[in-house]
Amino acid sequence: MILIITLLLLTQGLHCQDITGAIDIIKHCEVYSSTPYMDLDSNLAIGYGYKVNVRYGQFMSEIEASNKMVEDLRCRIKRLNKLVKVKLNNNQLNALLSLVYNIGIGNFARSDLLRKLNKGNYELESEFMRWIYVRCRNQECDIENCKKKQGGLVKRRIKEWKLFNLNEKIK
Repeated sequence: MILIITLLLLTQGLHCQDITGAIDIIKHCEVYSSTPYMDLDSNLAIGYGYKVNVRYGQFMSEIEASNKMVEDLRCRIKRLNKLVKVKLNNNQLNALLSLVYNIGIGNFARSDLLRKLNKGNYELESEFMRWIYVRCRNQECDIENCKKKQGGLVKRRIKEWKLFNLNEKIK
């Protein structure tokens, strides 16, 4: 599987970007589904959390899901490079890619995490950990904008933060 992803990266112009760290976290946290399912935010998703034009009755092989994820990550790298004004090492890029794959580029663009990072602050553990909540379903909470901590997101943010913090020379 990694060979297929590596070949896809090389043929599509990402030979300079090693995104296996992001892929590993996403594949571990998103979990592959060949058929549509409702994600934690009640969005219809398939594959590894892919949400664009998903409909019931659809099928996606694991290879298709991996290819969609890599395509999506390619787009997100371009957007991240425009948003992030400081230098990142490859581990930091991979951690942010995984985060953005989960929370969306718009949420990231408006985040305190990005604002602090662009000021040169790399001590961002608390900012990563702000993204561990999901909206409560109506029956769970009667307070508007109610959110609850989700264990899977806590584990994911910890993985992302650890990857972000791995020492590597900034290129």
